[in-house]
Amino acid sequence: MTSSSGEPERGWYRQQDGRERLWDGHRWTDEYRDPDAPPPSPEDRSPADVDEKAKGKRADRVGQAIGLGVVVVVIGCCGWFQSLGDDEGESGGAALTACHNAVEAQIKNPSTADFSLFDTTITETQISGEVTAENDFGAEKTLRYVCAMSGSTVTRATVSPG
Repeated sequence: MTSSSGEPERGWYRQQDGRERLWDGHRWTDEYRDPDAPPPSPEDRSPADVDEKAKGKRADRVGQAIGLGVVVVVIGCCGWFQSLGDDEGESGGAALTACHNAVEAQIKNPSTADFSLFDTTITETQISGEVTAENDFGAEKTLRYVCAMSGSTVTRATVSPG
């Protein structure tokens, strides 16, 4: 992930030797860790680290909410969700929700899942797109997903690195 200044966000990044090195948001530090090391406990984090991360997530969420509003208006005008329902007239929103639930069931930290609606492709038989979620170390990773659909039922969901 990158910050609003275009630089990578503060965090641990894997090096060629397999260890992870800490980027402070502006430069590399001299801190290294093994990739199997547990993430730092909340009491080891400074309040500034927690506050900065929360501010960034809030700003991301506001932008995504605005984007979601635009997508909802476009989809509502075009009636795309209507074509996703089965013969009984189920809403396509149920299909999208079922797909997202199936994807969340396959990722490490589902509570951090953030689905991009701008990269989502919806057809009568498939929903695909990108989701960003935190891994076990707290680093955000972008994953691609594909859900095979039968009406609003997920018949198969696959998740792979983005």
